Amino acid sequence: MVRMSRIWKLYLIYTILLVAGMTLVGFVLEDQLKEKLFEHLQENVTTLGEVLARILPDTEDSSEIRDFCETFAKIAGVRLTVLNSEDGKVLGDSEESDIIGKSRLERPEIQRALKGKRGFAIRYSETVQADMLYAALDVKEKKRIIRLGMPMSKIKLFQNDVMILFSLALFMAPVIAMILSFFLAKYKIYQGDKNATG
Repeated sequence: MVRMSRIWKLYLIYTILLVAGMTLVGFVLEDQLKEKLFEHLQENVTTLGEVLARILPDTEDSSEIRDFCETFAKIAGVRLTVLNSEDGKVLGDSEESDIIGKSRLERPEIQRALKGKRGFAIRYSETVQADMLYAALDVKEKKRIIRLGMPMSKIKLFQNDVMILFSLALFMAPVIAMILSFFLAKYKIYQGDKNATG
């Protein structure tokens, strides 16, 4: 009976330490995971923009540019806008034909892209009535700007799916830790008894 109480005391200590450690690690990793997911998404959107820049039709025909936007927006699952880089006027958009000819030069993602930086912005879109992540790419050789938009709701849904899996792993980890700590405590008691009698 004394031996069992020693096992349970050690088991309790190991379990508390392991669960506390894993909880702390979980909180730290959760923020880092969200940040990495967002960075990864930005990289993917940038790569998509670079691919679209290569096949962007070099034309002034707005109907051809609009067809291009609509076709590839459906394939990629994003909003796609093509602008003139000199005046910021919209040449084609996958969502709205009313904005063709209107300037979007003042948009933060466009301004960053024209300065040679990564043109990202999260803001509310009056056109689609939703918070959007925008990525803009300056296609200098064609004097065009490609802008991709993705609803933040879609991004948050993806993040939530990943976080559910992460939370499940965090929940299972202490259970496994408790089992391991029990056997570790039992082993320590066994070794202590063996050394005492040996």
